[in-house]
Amino acid sequence: MPIAIPEEGCFQSGASPELGVIHNDLKCYIYDMPSLFTKTAHTFSSIFLFCSTIFSQPGGPVSFSETFPFKHIEYFNSENGLNGNEVSAMAQDKNGFLRVMTDHALNRYDGYTFRSYSYDPRDSNSISTGWYFHLTEDKDGLLWLTNFYNGLFSFDTRTEKFTRHGYNHVYTMEIGPDGMIWVVTPNGLDRFDNKKRLYRNYLNLDSSRTPFDRIIEIVYDKHKSAGNTLWIINNKGIDGFNTTEGKL
Repeated sequence: MPIAIPEEGCFQSGASPELGVIHNDLKCYIYDMPSLFTKTAHTFSSIFLFCSTIFSQPGGPVSFSETFPFKHIEYFNSENGLNGNEVSAMAQDKNGFLRVMTDHALNRYDGYTFRSYSYDPRDSNSISTGWYFHLTEDKDGLLWLTNFYNGLFSFDTRTEKFTRHGYNHVYTMEIGPDGMIWVVTPNGLDRFDNKKRLYRNYLNLDSSRTPFDRIIEIVYDKHKSAGNTLWIINNKGIDGFNTTEGKL
């Protein structure tokens, strides 16, 4: 069955869910929660997964057991179902499943067991090898993954098939409210229309049109007053890119 967790999702300790920080393990604490955190009013308990790791504070490293207020921690790795030991990205899909990207595979966790999708040389629709640092779902239910060395991939959760979308190197990505896929590559910022299969470059970092030469991250402003603004974090600061007008 799908798991029910808070809207913030299961996140990596010390970072936002979008950053894809690598941890050496995935630790999730499972316990009964009031229906406040569920998506259906008639549900009275849910499963909440809180992902964490050992972290550092002033004065030296602090163990997880010294800081977390609960006594029971359930630990997942390759020995008990998780395919891979290093987690690079996580997301919860609209059906409630937790999707976990590791160094070996894309994993699906339903609150009880894992199912994984990994590279298969006999299957042209399987995922390629390499590190994936972004995992998100679009409004059509497709999961999108970025891989620096192998490009942009989507995963159809209904057919369980992967599709590669033409890029060789991808740093990061963001999905706009209109479904457009914004992708950062070594050449700059691209917009990808998956329905029409169209690519367009807006910010070519080799040209003199941009006040910066390296994009670190992109974040779509979801507030209506922002006017379709894509915030670009770069080596000179933060710039707002108007996706309607196609300019900074």
